Amino acid sequence: MVRDYELLPGKDIARIKKELGELKGSGLSAEKIETLNRNLGELIDIIKVASDQMKLEETDPYSHKLDQVIEKLDKLIYENKEIAEGIIAVADLVKKPKETPHHKPPMGTQPHPMPPPLNQPPSPQNQPPGPMPPLPAPLPPITPPPGPQQTGPVPIPPLQPIGKPEKKPKKLFGLFK
Repeated sequence: MVRDYELLPGKDIARIKKELGELKGSGLSAEKIETLNRNLGELIDIIKVASDQMKLEETDPYSHKLDQVIEKLDKLIYENKEIAEGIIAVADLVKKPKETPHHKPPMGTQPHPMPPPLNQPPSPQNQPPGPMPPLPAPLPPITPPPGPQQTGPVPIPPLQPIGKPEKKPKKLFGLFK
């Protein structure tokens, strides 16, 4: 005959009886377990609904197009801001009173040669360009435009670097900042 049971020491049996008594007396009734099951079921339903909504938002074809429109609007807003700042700078230059030069160079002096442009490699000793090809027809005379003549150099506003705007974090519709 094969042994189908195992003998346990008395100490283990006493511990198991004590735990069983505590479970019976703890008040964990079938009613409480049923309430817990119902609450867990409701929580699972809420999570399923939220998951379905998130999947719908990810697969919505209009959300991707809307993101593209928002990105383009952000770029337009940035460019309009840059243009407005440029217009303000030009308006400030126009509003400034014209300054008269205090020291005029004598007419007989030679003007300084222009430095080579920055985007071209420097030429050795600034050699003059080769002979010009003949023009096909004589050019008409150049006349200055009518209007007040300005003496002295015209100040040029400082240039600001032009580049792509930095990628900003997306905001609600990208319009309100």
